[in-house]
Amino acid sequence: MSSRWAGLAGLWLVVFCLRAGAATPGQEAAADPAMRSTAAGVYSDAQAKAGQEIFAVTCIGGCHNMADHRGLAFKQRWDGRLVWDLFNTILVKMPKDDPGSLSDDDAIQLVAYLLKLNGLPAGKDDLSTDPTALKKIKIELPATYEETHQW
Repeated sequence: MSSRWAGLAGLWLVVFCLRAGAATPGQEAAADPAMRSTAAGVYSDAQAKAGQEIFAVTCIGGCHNMADHRGLAFKQRWDGRLVWDLFNTILVKMPKDDPGSLSDDDAIQLVAYLLKLNGLPAGKDDLSTDPTALKKIKIELPATYEETHQW
């Protein structure tokens, strides 16, 4: 009987070790040394300015208002997600009256504007439309975000 318990204990130990070594998808991204944060300035001012113009013409008035895209609403939907998720949502689903009609450049400029609108800093380089690059940038809003961005 003791060998049976030893076998079960050994099996339990193997399962425990395998589970402890396995990371969830979010943990893998956090452990990836190539992962960047939006807090580090991942878009350019020029992109955000162009995105603001697109937002004013395409998004405001018909479907969206500013409250939908900044402050707590933005944090609850996008904080901790990848920039790719935001870019792809805009590219595929927007505008609501003509989904998928935006170019890659328009969509990335809208992403840059939304990041700026939510207090994330600009950097010196443009944000790329490359899916691989966008999947290595995590949207990270400051912990004190709610206090400083009450609209």
